[in-house]
Amino acid sequence: MIINTEQRKAEQEALRRASLTQAQRDLEDRITILTKLEFLNRFTDTEVEGIYAAVKLSVPIEIWMDKFKLAEYINLDDKKTINGVNNLEVNGLLAVGRAEEILK
Repeated sequence: MIINTEQRKAEQEALRRASLTQAQRDLEDRITILTKLEFLNRFTDTEVEGIYAAVKLSVPIEIWMDKFKLAEYINLDDKKTINGVNNLEVNGLLAVGRAEEILK
């Protein structure tokens, strides 16, 4: 029986994934690069309204928002993204625990 290359690759990948723990599979499956809209959709409308209102009062938040607008994509593993979202929580623009949820 002849097995084509694609089928062999698929079988090898299935075996590799089967050997991983659930936590390892979950980590591999986690999407870390988002479009700006995908990232923004992780926030509630009320949170976004609060962030836009804060932009008018806080230069650091305005700078963060400007960088967000200029970014080509959002990387959830980037330290600047993590720090920015955590700072929104620290500044009361997100409820406690929301930063972690948004960055998952």
